[in-house]
Amino acid sequence: GSGNSGVSVSAITGPNHLQIGVSSPATYVYTASVTGNTNTAITWSVSDATLATIDASTGVASPSTSKTGTVTITATAVADTTKTSTLQVNVVDWILVGPQAYITDTSRSFYTSLLPVSLAAIEEDCSWSHDHLKFVCAVISDAGEGQFYIFKTDGTAAGTVQTATINVGMGNLTGFGAYPHFSPDDSKIVCSCFATGANGAGFGPCLVNTNGPSAPVLLAVDPNIVDSATASPRFSPDGTQILFTINEALWMMNSNGTNQRQLFAAPSMNGVFSPDGTLIYLNGTLPNGQGGIIRANANGSDPVVIVDASAEYLVVDVSPNGTSLLLQSSSGTGSENYTANADGTGIKLIDGMAPGSWY
Repeated sequence: GSGNSGVSVSAITGPNHLQIGVSSPATYVYTASVTGNTNTAITWSVSDATLATIDASTGVASPSTSKTGTVTITATAVADTTKTSTLQVNVVDWILVGPQAYITDTSRSFYTSLLPVSLAAIEEDCSWSHDHLKFVCAVISDAGEGQFYIFKTDGTAAGTVQTATINVGMGNLTGFGAYPHFSPDDSKIVCSCFATGANGAGFGPCLVNTNGPSAPVLLAVDPNIVDSATASPRFSPDGTQILFTINEALWMMNSNGTNQRQLFAAPSMNGVFSPDGTLIYLNGTLPNGQGGIIRANANGSDPVVIVDASAEYLVVDVSPNGTSLLLQSSSGTGSENYTANADGTGIKLIDGMAPGSWY
């Protein structure tokens, strides 16, 4: 077709930054639409194939394994190849750490804050959304305690804007909410909080809506409130299950709170899923007395200690490609982050204050 064909290509939508070393997760997909012709097909391309590649027909992108930088993604209308739309995307090596939503990278080449440092509102427990466009932080200072702030980022440390505030406080217990994590579709946040629910009132894993205010839904109750420092509920990658800690034991339940079952007896905590949902990692002790960081099947079977407890590390997150773990020191101040291979070997220090969230 000619340049005057009436064909147009809409703005491209999709992640504005890609984490290096991740092989085509479903979330790294770009979309655009063609109008003005019955042929709505698009051909996708990138400006620098050393930074990222993209499937010409589906728009699914794969970042570089080691190189960071800025790449331009182009959507070209098949009906008129003079009509295009472009989007600049930053290929990054980021780990979000807290408090104050600092980011760092695995090579320790930089360490900077995504947020302005404010004594009035100290953010911690920050974690990424699954669409890679925003992150959520718990607020622990007197000025905003009991709230989650949601921030939107354009892929640079400077381009960060607060877009939402979620208050998870309830009654006289206003001021408590911690460890927020998005559901896979980013519509809900699971957290640890005090609330009143069908199972009673108290501390436990709660659900709150991402968009708009909503009272937290308490999914399970810990009568002894012994997990306030370690309970970090997480959705499974498919969104159907939640890992959570109750009475210092690791449990799993359906995402609506039904079918609660214990996976590991006390002491066990910090359950996180592998990206494909087949494995879980946790801190715990096996019946034979061995303890430390444990890897097991998602149903709790075939557990094996991959980092001995004497090393004093807590498991915090798994990299998006499943090949690395993010750990924090459980000794001293617990303010250091480490990476390790998925089998527990190769532990190395990175910058940043714990806990962290892998982008």
